Amino acid sequence: MLAWIKANLPVTRSAGKVISLERQVRIAAGAMVLTGVLLARFVNFNFIWLSGFVGAGLIFAGITDFCGMGLLLVRMPWNKRKPLDWIGRCRHFNVLGVLQQLDITKVGLATE
Repeated sequence: MLAWIKANLPVTRSAGKVISLERQVRIAAGAMVLTGVLLARFVNFNFIWLSGFVGAGLIFAGITDFCGMGLLLVRMPWNKRKPLDWIGRCRHFNVLGVLQQLDITKVGLATE
């Protein structure tokens, strides 16, 4: 695959959209609260502390603007973005070189 990319042959990549970190935190917190409530109801009432802990964490994050769950989630493998094809082929990202390759006269951005 790397030889294919080095030969500048076309590569099709998926969009690879990642859910925003804020939504991931809300999903994880909601799942943990629901899990704590269900475990407290059907297994042992002491699992209610899980829901309380998540609630306290959300209050702490709101007051201090520090979210420990967000710091953990950002390190997960699905949140690691791969570089774009044309950036990955360059050893150093050269903005000027990329802009010179674009023909801005076709887009209507050129001034006369």
